[in-house]
Amino acid sequence: MFEPDEITRRTRTLRIIWYAMMIGVALYSGVVWFLLRTSTFAGIDIPQIVRTSAAVVIVLCVPLARLVRNKVQAVPRGSTADLLISKWVAGWIVGQAIREIVGIAGITLALLTGSIQMGLAFAAASVGSMLLAPPWESELRIRLRNAGFDPIRASSRP
Repeated sequence: MFEPDEITRRTRTLRIIWYAMMIGVALYSGVVWFLLRTSTFAGIDIPQIVRTSAAVVIVLCVPLARLVRNKVQAVPRGSTADLLISKWVAGWIVGQAIREIVGIAGITLALLTGSIQMGLAFAAASVGSMLLAPPWESELRIRLRNAGFDPIRASSRP
């Protein structure tokens, strides 16, 4: 049974995960920035075509996050409220994980190439895309309502 406080509790937990993912990318970016700024690590010589190709592949993962999220969140007709909520949570986590991977992979590429600007750009893209997709409680309630469930008493089916 999912009463409003249960839905609120689940989205609150997701918000904690959301903050942790953003802080993780920001901290990693800060460490890489420090390493490159102090010349502790100068990077390795990677051909420009490889560098650009890797950056493009990483950037193309950002729109992939939304597509994968939608695929994971899909529920068959006649599903229970429990399944809908579980799929929504799983889809949200998968989408955010892909956004985090974009940041981590891009910042790692920046570290390997010695490019502070690239690291900051990937950190901004990753955290920015995560900021645009928070775990909204209202989104979950709308999904429940659209599926025919009462968002106040998600365990009942009309």
